[in-house]
Amino acid sequence: MVLLQNDREEGRQTISIEGNKAMAEPVVLTGQELMDVFVRAAQQDTECNLSWFSQNRWYKICALLTACCNDRVSVTLNSDSEKIFATMQIDQPVNITFQADYNKYLFDTNIAGFEDSSASDDQQKILLELPDRIECVQRRAYQRVPVPEHLNVLVQFWHRGYTDECSEVPAENYWQARLRDLSVGGAQIAIDLDQKPNFRVSQVVGMQFTPLSYQTPIIVEGQVVHLAEKTENGVLIIGVEFLGLEAYGQGREKLHRIKDIIEYYEQENVKNGVSVL
Repeated sequence: MVLLQNDREEGRQTISIEGNKAMAEPVVLTGQELMDVFVRAAQQDTECNLSWFSQNRWYKICALLTACCNDRVSVTLNSDSEKIFATMQIDQPVNITFQADYNKYLFDTNIAGFEDSSASDDQQKILLELPDRIECVQRRAYQRVPVPEHLNVLVQFWHRGYTDECSEVPAENYWQARLRDLSVGGAQIAIDLDQKPNFRVSQVVGMQFTPLSYQTPIIVEGQVVHLAEKTENGVLIIGVEFLGLEAYGQGREKLHRIKDIIEYYEQENVKNGVSVL
């Protein structure tokens, strides 16, 4: 059963779902539970994603979580990240996610320092402050859920730069598209195919959409991760990965709100006979 609840503190309506299909709420881990997660991840050289905002632009790279002791977490970058590594500095805030078992873990922290690489090792190593808490989210929340057919969710989005070295500016920089599916990690949107020259992978866009008509809009930033032409329909599908939702405060509030919307979309799809994973 879907219940609408008034959230007086946020001044908006939120969605909760009763029943066996509801996703478990995110769990905050602290203390020994937190340490156990980091130690296991380091023992397995777990891949993680780092994102940060610096010099008026977003950066995002993959790394390996390789060590955890005392109050520090060590991550290792590959040699291809040398230029991006140069943008990092001590006390730089960073957002991090990694996957283990059936969960994703997310947290934000600061860069505490840098480890010297050996002469035979061109990998860059970063020391992060051990966070006092991390959030555990079911991996299911990162699976894309189609927008129910009876909803027409429009997306306004605009050019914000790139996560790589590109500096070109598209001919147009503000567009309207339709939301096709949604997860806490990102979304797919559909736009007229003739707009394709304005987009490329690693482009950063700002996005605003209203998931349900009675709600306030959600505003996020994201990185374009794939483009797919649907020539038979004359549309371009743009896959966007959200940036900055790992951060506590407004970022995490948006992530939780998107998770609630996904649950509602799932329930609507089931009612309409659309299979969901």
